[in-house]
Amino acid sequence: MGTLSVDKILKTSQGAAEFTLPATDGTAGQVWQTDGSGQLSLNNISGISVSATTLTASGAFTSLGIDDNADAIAITIDSSENVGIGDTAPQSKVHINDGDTGITTTDAGGLLVERTGGTWIQLLGSTTDSQGVIFSDSTYNVAAVRYEHNGDYLHYSTAQNTSLKMKIDSTGAMTKPLQPCFFAYNNTNVPNATGDNTLYGPIIYTTEMYDQGADYNTANGTFTAPVNGRYFLQAALSTGTQTSSHTDGTFDLITSNKTVATYYDPGAMEGSAFTGQCTISSSGVFDMDAGDTATTKIRIAGSTKNIDISTNNTWFSGVLVA
Repeated sequence: MGTLSVDKILKTSQGAAEFTLPATDGTAGQVWQTDGSGQLSLNNISGISVSATTLTASGAFTSLGIDDNADAIAITIDSSENVGIGDTAPQSKVHINDGDTGITTTDAGGLLVERTGGTWIQLLGSTTDSQGVIFSDSTYNVAAVRYEHNGDYLHYSTAQNTSLKMKIDSTGAMTKPLQPCFFAYNNTNVPNATGDNTLYGPIIYTTEMYDQGADYNTANGTFTAPVNGRYFLQAALSTGTQTSSHTDGTFDLITSNKTVATYYDPGAMEGSAFTGQCTISSSGVFDMDAGDTATTKIRIAGSTKNIDISTNNTWFSGVLVA
């Protein structure tokens, strides 16, 4: 095979311009450049050198997405392969920050979106504990919706990672362990409470079976609504030693906004000789504001004040339903 050796290329189609060739062939990765006056040379392009596996650049590299200028770092990828968008120290697999770098919380994997002022939303990435979404303001008052692997349930909370407010298990059953709810009963007989038209109350249910929120007071028989809402309330009262003369009775369920009075004939409702009791109940769904109260009272008329409030079947309960 022959060899063509020249030191110039002459352009003839549009004139007689000459291009002078460089004396050497440069180094690997360099390209031919012209100075605009016919002189060709072999050089790197604007400070960039290219080899088979490496791209090396000097100076600033600018694009619409990544910038390594000192005053404009748009995307950062750290040594752990965490990606920060608008954040030079990403604290999650993807950390998006619109201007505030003050966040200090971390979690395994996930997506972190941070707003100016320190509020943030994070998608959890753990595969052994929980996955979900958490929300926080600058003081780390966190709300969360998570799926908990241990126990197989969906977890709703409003305190940082710990306080369970609502739970949906794998069967679809939903529980709310902090929902206002109570049940109290009477374990102390009250002698000679009424019978002569005396209105007795509030009736004190002395012992709690449970009280989620500690809203019922065993000292004065009063339930106090902790939040605005609709509450289902129900109470039952048993009396003893009434006679056929006690023909008029009312059992009152009293709230700050409404009183429900149940009228009955205790003398005609006397129980068996074994118990000698008469039991009456009342219930309803009541609109209550935070701080409103609920109590019960009893009035029986027709004879003497000899009617006792019994320990059996005397109770008061309630729950926030809406």
